[in-house]
Amino acid sequence: MRSNDDIIDLAYSAAVDPAGWPRAVRSLSTRYNAIAAGLYVGDLAARRVDLISLEGISPGYVKSYVDDHLCGNPWSIAQMQQVGYVRTDTALDEYYGRPGYYRSTPLFNDWMKPQDFIYTLGVNLSVEKARQTKLFLYRPKSAGPYTAREIARFRRLTRHLITAVKVADRFAATRQEARELRQVLDRLRFGIVFLREDGAALEANAFAARLFEQRDGLTVAHGQLVATHRASGAALTGVVRAAMATRQGGEAAASEPVYLERGNGARPLSVLALPLPRNGDPFDVRRAAVALLVTDPDVEAAVPIERLRRRFRLTASEARLASELMRGLKLRDAADRAGLTYETARWYLKSTFQKTGATRQADLVRLLLSDPGLLIPE
Repeated sequence: MRSNDDIIDLAYSAAVDPAGWPRAVRSLSTRYNAIAAGLYVGDLAARRVDLISLEGISPGYVKSYVDDHLCGNPWSIAQMQQVGYVRTDTALDEYYGRPGYYRSTPLFNDWMKPQDFIYTLGVNLSVEKARQTKLFLYRPKSAGPYTAREIARFRRLTRHLITAVKVADRFAATRQEARELRQVLDRLRFGIVFLREDGAALEANAFAARLFEQRDGLTVAHGQLVATHRASGAALTGVVRAAMATRQGGEAAASEPVYLERGNGARPLSVLALPLPRNGDPFDVRRAAVALLVTDPDVEAAVPIERLRRRFRLTASEARLASELMRGLKLRDAADRAGLTYETARWYLKSTFQKTGATRQADLVRLLLSDPGLLIPE
């Protein structure tokens, strides 16, 4: 039989890896001599239960609980639904001052008793509006009631379980945000590559990964990003080093894209290196030092103009120019594609800096790329 300390270790492990919750719940069931145990999220507004781990109860019987007793549970008393309040099969009797009250309820007679769930321990591990994360342990008649010592031990344990659920919620939110960001990045029609401070390739979106796989101007060898054509190697190394130096506080040189040969008759790839802030990097990718923006001139990758206009109150011309700059183009090339003269483009760029707060072209591109609302294709 596992001790409380063993169960605490399992719970904290499950907080990081949700696949560990069934093992933690089974250990709880064994520790407290239960024939059924479960961890679930109940949504009263939606009349729904999301099972995290279930032991000793068939899913069909869970459905009957949701249909008949979820919203009419006799324990649905504000005091008893607070986080950390330990509910037992005698709690209702004590609350109402009526011995035998709980065993007269429909929940007990119609749902608990037929399964020999006579003695209970239950607790809310989190409460958020109508959603509650609940843990329960059901013991049969033959096992006898939970003792005062067991209840006290369970109450001490719940403090750790509550913390583990908080950690699990935090990790779940972070994973969801990462999935959502990844989905955005993978839908882009240009490449994003994140590099660590040592130059190793950390992450790449789907566009860049295809280039790597096809060895189309860029690839990854032994964890390092390399140009597939020797003639472009020095240019790639140079632009990455310059971005790293800027990030480390060195003199900020003007950031210009470099062009990588592809050798298949296609026009060169454009690569712009963007140094990422040391704290709170806009892509929320830990340990990333530099982001490379990789564009293929034969693939249309412009950001929707109207979104740029709304987001930063840009004029149509400013938005067209900013959209082209996001493709990694030099200002002169971006001006040509936007239908502007070079001098006019310089004036629009200064105006765009004032409206966005950017001070350099690289800052502007990084700012635009940090806004998922601009990147999701229409």
